[in-house]
Amino acid sequence: MEESISAVLDDMQIDRPSFASIPRELVWMVLENAPEKVLDLRMTSFILNSFVNEYARNISNNLKLVELIKIIGPTQSTLQGTGQNMMRLEILVDRRYSGLFSMRLKLGQNLSEQLCHIIVERKQDGIASFSLNVKPNLAYNSSIQMYCLNLSFAERFFADSIRLLQHINWSMGSLLNAVSTDILEYPIVQLLLDGKSIRSLAVTSLYLSKTAEECLLKTIVSGGTEKLLLSVREIENSDPEAFLCSLSSEVCSLKIQKKGLQDNCLLGFRDVDWAPIIVKMFSSKLSKLEIDDKFCPTYMTENSIEWLAKASFFEINIELPLTKKKLWLCADVFTASQEKTERDGHSRSKMVRSRGFSHIRSYEYFP
Repeated sequence: MEESISAVLDDMQIDRPSFASIPRELVWMVLENAPEKVLDLRMTSFILNSFVNEYARNISNNLKLVELIKIIGPTQSTLQGTGQNMMRLEILVDRRYSGLFSMRLKLGQNLSEQLCHIIVERKQDGIASFSLNVKPNLAYNSSIQMYCLNLSFAERFFADSIRLLQHINWSMGSLLNAVSTDILEYPIVQLLLDGKSIRSLAVTSLYLSKTAEECLLKTIVSGGTEKLLLSVREIENSDPEAFLCSLSSEVCSLKIQKKGLQDNCLLGFRDVDWAPIIVKMFSSKLSKLEIDDKFCPTYMTENSIEWLAKASFFEINIELPLTKKKLWLCADVFTASQEKTERDGHSRSKMVRSRGFSHIRSYEYFP
């Protein structure tokens, strides 16, 4: 790429110390292939600075600036109205794109003045409701940079927070690699994710209400989500089959992570024959399923386990005759009749787990 750019410059016979005649398209080509040079080019000349600013404002829809955005909700006491209505954003950006992302944060109309005003005002009040800072994200790796933003949605700060969220939405571009949140159903979160293409989505909730379920489906459909990590204890929907099939018809990969220590229970349901539900899930778009329950993996009946075992469902790359597609199932299961060992005169059952897999490509960015 460097050779082709150099050849173009030679053909144009440009005086390299003078950048006035360099075409905008060539500068944009450089930035597309070397985004880490965005700040260096800005300082080169007034002309290049204007080209870079224009590029930053009009990035391609195919450009992925954000690796992961974590949207962390308020505490339970806050939800009950006894504390500040706070929300925290942690935006992880590849270091190559950090300069470009920082530029987009600062290119909003009057945004810098607004941010300065907000930070000063809140510090005088003794409340750090807004803090926008950039620092190397040493907790992950040196190639990732984290942007942290704390927002207050108390009445006096609400309008400023909404304007800031709208600007963050624009700054991130249209393509997000991964999103992780425990408050997906909040209107402010829907505002933040509006118009985004989301490759991987992780949703955490003790109780997934019907409203949250509707928001979940809306998000994965509008965002074209391929991979979903659902960490829940209980769902409000009384029909687990309908709920799971609605998800499996939209995503290719689904991981269900059980929260809590309820015995003989999954998604809040007991004594459910999960085997036919799993088969039905694979009959649509879904091709990878993992059920993670390391503490009380007794949700599946022995008949279901035996049926799936006979169908060789606990192997990798199984071809289901009815669908003629490669499938992958991984599940923690436990049955008293499967295998027993004698130790100190007591019978103990063994837990069986199929081979694991890396469910989300950028999963290392999740907590």
